[in-house]
Amino acid sequence: MKKIERADGTLLLPENGDAPFFTVCCIGDRETTDTLARILPPGYAAIVCPAGEWSDLAPFPVAALNPGEKDFTPGADRMLQKIRHVLFDFSAQYPLRKDPDGHGLMGYSLAGLCVLYALHIRMDEFRWFYALSPSVWMEGWREFAAAHPPRRDAHVWLSLGGKEPATKNPRMARVGEECREEERLLKAILPHGNVQMTWHPGGHFADVSKRMLAALSWKALDKQVLSVYTETTAK
Repeated sequence: MKKIERADGTLLLPENGDAPFFTVCCIGDRETTDTLARILPPGYAAIVCPAGEWSDLAPFPVAALNPGEKDFTPGADRMLQKIRHVLFDFSAQYPLRKDPDGHGLMGYSLAGLCVLYALHIRMDEFRWFYALSPSVWMEGWREFAAAHPPRRDAHVWLSLGGKEPATKNPRMARVGEECREEERLLKAILPHGNVQMTWHPGGHFADVSKRMLAALSWKALDKQVLSVYTETTAK
């Protein structure tokens, strides 16, 4: 796996660089980069863009979860513009496929909400959206999603840990209900088979790399990986 590093993003490219690759852009950090370098399916490339302050990834301003913490600030648009710029630059130099499948966009937690935001504002570069444990508990999200329907050619992977709705924080405990609502909304709009809701064992931070692998294996149709690390597709 080749690793091409820049300050604003890192490209992971398979050693066989002659063919075009399906490219997944991921909002993450160095640990995310190392994980993707281990688990990328054959034929995939990845671009990891650093998130900076995670509280800056919200699509709109929301109060902090706990007293003394930073409020969530609306930096999702800025993050997505950075991803667009990095993707454009790398695509000019390396064989990163856009057609016919488009690119993929993946994020975990608040970055997962940023992915759903890109879906609902119809960000043209992407057709595959991987929202892992997205922070859909955030006030105002349901109304925003309902008012901004996605493109009908989008493919959306939603996943959540089975224990996440059991958190003691009453705001975050809404995440299970809100994920189901997002799933219902998307299935009412997108073609059959274009939305996958998956429940994984454990809480928010359990086995993140396995959850990422399961998400990426959906498009790769790696049914063995999907069956090994999925509790059920409907709860």
